[in-house]
Amino acid sequence: MKLLFVMRPTTTGFSMEQIYSKLCEHLIERGVSASIYKLQSTSHFPFRDIIKLNKIDADVFHITGDINYLSTFLPWKNTINTIHDIGRYSELSGLKKFIYKLYWITFPVFTSKFIAVPSNQTKVKLLELFPSKNHKIIIIPHFIGINIEYMPIKNNSAFTILHIGTKRNKNLTSLILAIRGISCLLQIVGPIGPNDLQLIKKYKINIQNYIRISDEEISSLYEKANLVSFPSFYEGFGMPILEAQLAGTPLITSRISPMKEVAGSAAHLVDPNSVSEIRDAVINVIDHPKAQHEMIENGLKNAKKYSIKKNAESHLNLYQQSLEEAKNKSNPS
Repeated sequence: MKLLFVMRPTTTGFSMEQIYSKLCEHLIERGVSASIYKLQSTSHFPFRDIIKLNKIDADVFHITGDINYLSTFLPWKNTINTIHDIGRYSELSGLKKFIYKLYWITFPVFTSKFIAVPSNQTKVKLLELFPSKNHKIIIIPHFIGINIEYMPIKNNSAFTILHIGTKRNKNLTSLILAIRGISCLLQIVGPIGPNDLQLIKKYKINIQNYIRISDEEISSLYEKANLVSFPSFYEGFGMPILEAQLAGTPLITSRISPMKEVAGSAAHLVDPNSVSEIRDAVINVIDHPKAQHEMIENGLKNAKKYSIKKNAESHLNLYQQSLEEAKNKSNPS
């Protein structure tokens, strides 16, 4: 089996690329002929990349995320598409919503042999749009793509809160409002928008901002933080949950799917729309550090359930199923 992972350009992000790069390496070690193709163009219609991809001899093309539309231009019977979430669809309206659904969701669902999703929540959302496609939507949970050491003992001069992501769904605004008046250091990964910057200045919150940082830097932030903030409005999975748990760092996340399932019993679950609940959770961690011990231990156990071995087995089964179905259609008995 010749397997080709198709990834978005490096400049547009790196979290999913880390996961699938590691998966590719793992599969190669297991004797699978696997390689990676990264798009050269950032265009929503990368014409030259499409031509190059169609010249590559591959048994399975696996589109790894955020370039779902490419399945329209690849051999339909050979293409697996990973759709991490469709949360942005709910934020749009009018013509933008129609185009987004058609290009990023409808075409990929109908032109891919199978759709891999990281959580039941994403599957449910897709089935709400395409109830007849249950047979081709397969849940394969992610694994942690960066190396993180378990460091439950933190030695910071100030209580340090790490917040991952700054897009609207990451809910940075609610965290800023929740910690006003609390003595702490807020570390923010991602570019900060003007409205949030105004709030940070208004409430005189001490921050450190990190943009385009290395795997080693993000791992260090997880390991050293006293608390990880991840009260998202929606996610396809919620990788920072597992990364915080693996680091031995207390965690606040949302009491909604899929975050509550991914976190298990090892997080402070809050209503992402409630600033007061987020504030109470932060104060709880600050005032009762010893009480976090059991949650930290449970978090480590939970994070270790999401292994690359299980992920690889699930993907290999999916690839094999795709090949067998394509073979049967080519050679009907």
